[in-house]
Amino acid sequence: MNLDSKITQIKGVGKKTEELFENLGVYTVGDMLLNFPREYKLYPHPLSPGDVYLTMQQNPALIKKEWAVEVKAVKSPVVRAGRRTSVTVLSLKHNLLDVEAVWFRSDFLRSVIKAGHRYILYGKCEIDHNRLKITQPKVFSKEQYQIAYENRLIPVYRLTKGLKQHQIIKAIQNIFEDDIEIIDWIPEEIRKHYGFPNRREAIYQMHFPDFEDKNIAAQKRLAFEEFFLFLLSIKSNEQFQGKEKSEYKINTDEEWQRALDSLLFPLTNDQTKALNEILMDMQSDYRMQRLLEGDVGSGKTIVAFLSMLAVAFAGWQSALMAPTEVLARQHYETFKKLIEDMGLADEIPVILLVGSMSAKEKQDVYECIECMPTAMIIGTHALIQEKVNYQNLAYVVTDEQHRFGVKQREAFGNKGMHPHILVMSATPIPRTLALILYNNIDISRILEKPANRLPIKNCVVGDSYLPAAYKFMKEQIEFGHQCYVICPMIEENEESQVRSVEEVEKMLREQFEDSIAIGVMHGNLKTKEKNDVMHAFELNEISILVSTTVVEVGVDVPNATMMMVFNAERFGLAQLHQLRGRIGRGAAQSYCVFLSDSSKAKERLEILNKSNDGFQIADEDLKQRGPGDFFGERQSGDMGFGMADPYRDSDMLKEAAKCATELLQVDPKLLTHKLLKAQLERYRLNMADNLNI
Repeated sequence: MNLDSKITQIKGVGKKTEELFENLGVYTVGDMLLNFPREYKLYPHPLSPGDVYLTMQQNPALIKKEWAVEVKAVKSPVVRAGRRTSVTVLSLKHNLLDVEAVWFRSDFLRSVIKAGHRYILYGKCEIDHNRLKITQPKVFSKEQYQIAYENRLIPVYRLTKGLKQHQIIKAIQNIFEDDIEIIDWIPEEIRKHYGFPNRREAIYQMHFPDFEDKNIAAQKRLAFEEFFLFLLSIKSNEQFQGKEKSEYKINTDEEWQRALDSLLFPLTNDQTKALNEILMDMQSDYRMQRLLEGDVGSGKTIVAFLSMLAVAFAGWQSALMAPTEVLARQHYETFKKLIEDMGLADEIPVILLVGSMSAKEKQDVYECIECMPTAMIIGTHALIQEKVNYQNLAYVVTDEQHRFGVKQREAFGNKGMHPHILVMSATPIPRTLALILYNNIDISRILEKPANRLPIKNCVVGDSYLPAAYKFMKEQIEFGHQCYVICPMIEENEESQVRSVEEVEKMLREQFEDSIAIGVMHGNLKTKEKNDVMHAFELNEISILVSTTVVEVGVDVPNATMMMVFNAERFGLAQLHQLRGRIGRGAAQSYCVFLSDSSKAKERLEILNKSNDGFQIADEDLKQRGPGDFFGERQSGDMGFGMADPYRDSDMLKEAAKCATELLQVDPKLLTHKLLKAQLERYRLNMADNLNI
């Protein structure tokens, strides 16, 4: 067995379990080892029921928190038939205090918990009619808890329906017991300089941490190696060194100016400045590589459109590559309408190319691309397929969090084209980090928002606010508006205490009794299903869209005026701000409700309540989490990283950049670093889609 082996080579992983792991993106043994916990639980020293009760009484903020409670079972639990499911109840006394532990769908506990034995119950506690109530606690023998859990970091993994925590832990244990080879390719001098553990030890400490400091050291090492490979990939590629001569000089003329003047709305000062910077680049003798940063709703798309229009008037083609079909179709409709409003439909065709098209539809599009030299071509990854033959493609725009890197650039290069490149990002990046991540790319920023946009009104509340939120949601829909409801998971999972799309959809249907049209959107839907749902939402055939974060990127439905985010504590501040950017895109007042019962999370989320400024929120996010805070909620790989976070680990990013530069100065072809060279080649092959410019 090696890192590239299928996971069925792992002891205990059969065909059925393999399918469950594949739902998490785990296909190989290496994937399994790099499927790190999403968080860690520190199991505390157990307290008596009386101590827990008294502490919560003195500090109500601790009610509904998780506690370890030591109890002695006087009798076995009883099973009662509930309205929907069975309820297992353990009743006991501690001195004069009544204690009740409750489980759902857990009849087996009747034979597990025996009278006269001591147990540790770990779960949410509350005061209920002067008694201590513990809901759905985990059950441990006292000895088991002391040996394996007390004051230890226990990993908590992402799950999918049918997969349990213990299955993941056991699979990883079996990999290490098989003594699999894990090569350490970071040069020894770098590893020693920073005091990093070797790669095997780092991965082991991620899954089975001995102590918190060892776990932190492991995370630092793994974050460094992601940055290091990423930066080596960029800096060692000759295509990225220095300025390239441009084959396309784009000069604007009176016709373009007339089109600009015909816009039905004025550009903001920042939009005008960014557009001028882009046009100046394309008028020079060198190929443009520019990053356009703008907060959600700041109007990056119109800047992209106008710069593509300049290219069309110059007689060349341009392409906009979007990360999803939903977004590509949205841009296509927007661009087509703008061109029609300007009276240019006969001169400048707008073409859509996406993966879900039939073979005949694609063939028709290929022919259009070949014979329409001034076309604006909108699409997804389908734009770089071998069958696409462009006629002088002069300009490529990549939208939102799309990674335009080595593989895509080579795909255009192989077609004999070296277009100008604009990368648009709604994720605010501190300038120093952007310079490292984007390899000295030029940066434009749009800070202003269009004048007709009202600031979003926000609130951070607990689940007790739900009835009022539902009432307000119904009022918004009665006014003709629409709502997003965001959940962190797709499916219900008995081991997770967060709301899922499935669960919330059921709740909403019960709440509104089918009087309101509800749709669902998540990553497991087929492309056509996603397109159909979004199209129905755009047409206001769906009033409430229950979704995961797949709507985070660029979706534009101006009629949507409300968003409700369940378990807001599960998301980073910057990601929540991106999600919130789906509303407030029209002239009507918009409202965002962040739901969380965590008092600590409510404090963290307060910045969203006070500010709609993405750059301020990103800075606050960095301050709150800090370079050493490895235990907060991490951003979900916005830059194409898994463990590393350019905001949180900004110091580590700078060190990795320094090491990559120094190493390539002394060994530019890595001839004396063969293990690193081999790993870099594998990385480029597997991760090229995620490499930014």
